[in-house]
Amino acid sequence: MRVYTNDPRQAEFTLTMSGHVERFVEISPARLLLAGYVGETLNQTVTIRPTPQHPFTITNVRARDGVHLQLKLDQVEKGGVQEYVLLIENTKTDSGRYIDQIFLTTDSQLHPEIRLGVSVFIRPAQSEGEGRTHQ
Repeated sequence: MRVYTNDPRQAEFTLTMSGHVERFVEISPARLLLAGYVGETLNQTVTIRPTPQHPFTITNVRARDGVHLQLKLDQVEKGGVQEYVLLIENTKTDSGRYIDQIFLTTDSQLHPEIRLGVSVFIRPAQSEGEGRTHQ
């Protein structure tokens, strides 16, 4: 980074910064994509795990638009560690694509809100005899 000053003896200099970045939360999968055909159930399960250095509780979950998404959040314990399992389910019944955003409200002062983007792609139903492949 180049720094400019009003000091005529050193009008500019290079400033180097370094630091350690700590992870606040582990989210798996990192990308949320629901894809399939009209008539199929499209859902995805997301695991949200607070890191030991930054514990938090999720106090609320909501979708920005929420028109075509149903959300269910469960708190579970795995190996003595608290984590959350979020089930995201599409409720749109016709073909098309849309995006939404999920807001997780936490009791953390460091990160009071966690945002997750969701993309949904619904293809027209295939006729009998055609193979279905999912991505």
